[in-house]
Formats: sequence, C-alpha cells, structure tokens
Amino acid sequence: GYDQIYATVSDDNSYVKLVPSNSNGTKPPIDAVINIYRKEFSTGTFSKYVVEAQDKINMQYFDVFQDNNVETTKKQYCYYVTWELGLCGESNPSNEVCTILLKRNGSNLEWTSDSPMSVPIGQYDLTNAMDPNSTMTAPGNFVLTNSTTFSLLSIPEVKGQEFWMKVMVGNANGTGNPVSQSNYIHYDRPTVVLVPQIFTPDGNSLNETFDIQGRYIRKTKMWIYDRWGSPIYYKETDTDQTDSATGLWKDTGWDGTLSNGQKAAQGNYAYKIEVEDATGKKTVKSGALNLTY
Repeated sequence: GYDQIYATVSDDNSYVKLVPSNSNGTKPPIDAVINIYRKEFSTGTFSKYVVEAQDKINMQYFDVFQDNNVETTKKQYCYYVTWELGLCGESNPSNEVCTILLKRNGSNLEWTSDSPMSVPIGQYDLTNAMDPNSTMTAPGNFVLTNSTTFSLLSIPEVKGQEFWMKVMVGNANGTGNPVSQSNYIHYDRPTVVLVPQIFTPDGNSLNETFDIQGRYIRKTKMWIYDRWGSPIYYKETDTDQTDSATGLWKDTGWDGTLSNGQKAAQGNYAYKIEVEDATGKKTVKSGALNLTY
C-alpha cells in the first residue's frame, strides 16, 4: 500500500486534492486499480468512494486525485487509499487523512485537529490569504500556533478591515513539503464612525471643529442643518485621511462658520454623515450636535 498521503483544500474552496505516494518512490503495479475511501467528518463511516484505473497504454501511474464533489466550507472530508490487483487482493490501507475545516464561531476562528497528512505535522499557520476574486496582496501571516482556535479580536486594527483567512500546516521537520491548507473564510470588520456631541469653536485650540473620526473609512460626506432643517454646511472628502501608524481616520469638519462668513449662533444643530468604507459599503449616521462658545 501507500505509506504517505496528504489532503488539501484548493485555493478557491472548490475541490480537495488527495496525493498518495511511497517514501521509497515505488508505484503500485500498472495493472492495479486504485480504491479511494471517503467519509464526511472524522466521526463518519468510510465507504468505497472512487475506483481509479491507471493508464496502462501510456504507463501513467495514479498520483493525485481531485475530489470535486465537496462542500469544503461546510464539511470535513477524510480519506484513505488502497490498490487492488486481480486475485492478489487489496493492499494494506494508507493512513487516514482529513481536510482542515475552518469555521467562524462568533469572534473566534476554529478548525479541526485531525491530521491532513500521514507524517507528523508542525504548527498551524493562520494566514490572510489572497482574495481569489481580486489582486489584493496578502499582508502575511498572523500567528503560528499549536492551538485550533484563534480570536479575531486579537488582530491589530492597523492590519486593516478585510481578510481572507485560512489555516496552513506542513510537516514537523520543517522541510516545507507537503503543505496542506484549509478552506478560506472571508471576514470584514464593521466600520467605526465617531463624531462629538458638542464642539466649541472659541479659539482656545480645543475641540474647535465638528470632525469625523473612525476606522476603515475611505470617503465621507457631511451635512449640517439649522433648527429649521435648512442645510448650512456641506463637505465631501474622497482622499484617504487614515493615519498609517494608528489606523484612525480623522477629517476636519465644520468650524461653526456660515457661508456668509459669520459665526453660527450658539445652540443645537443637526448633522447627517455618509461614510464609505474600504469594501465599498456605505454607512449613514445622523443626530444632533451642540455648538457652544
């Protein structure tokens, strides 16, 4: 039988790749058929799933199986492989391997611990994978861990808003091959929009303007209305005002001056703010503000 085997999920979550081999490089007889056994989740029951014939004419030995009948974001798949040659019967089974199933549970990521390969595995590498539908470059790894859970709240805010998370693991000796990966999960953090309730444009350099602050903001529009609902101020910002060190957006807003150059009267006003974040989602926030001298 095969003494080495590993399973991995494709980059786009669409299939599982199963690769059996022998450490000494030997192949099963070319006349042998390959039996692939599969079960769903480690608690399931194995059954013969696929019988693969080898290409005797072109001497093409079986070396990889692509399982397209899968739901990699919902289910874990476990496999073992044998080969069978006529009256000689079926070989010993390979080791059992299972795909890594990654799921989000509230503010945590959790993944299955069953090994995806027949050799001892190293640490899990939680990675921000590339979006398969864009050209976004992955910022890199977040953590190496022996655990099978990770708190999304521990990702620094300066890392950004949107992530495509997956778990990767290699063999324990660190040589790099084979490497197995889980399905990926898309995760984005909600936009944070903060405005003051009171501002005091009295020239003391403190709280002089009605500003928009927040995180993961890319564009803003601001309207200010008087007590009768008439617009008295508008500003639109479509350039990034994010501080690279803190990740905090801050855009200077209304300083209490009217369009005629006069200072607005002390009192209550209404505001409306429209924010577009890095993913293109829009958030509208409205409320009351107090201008005090």
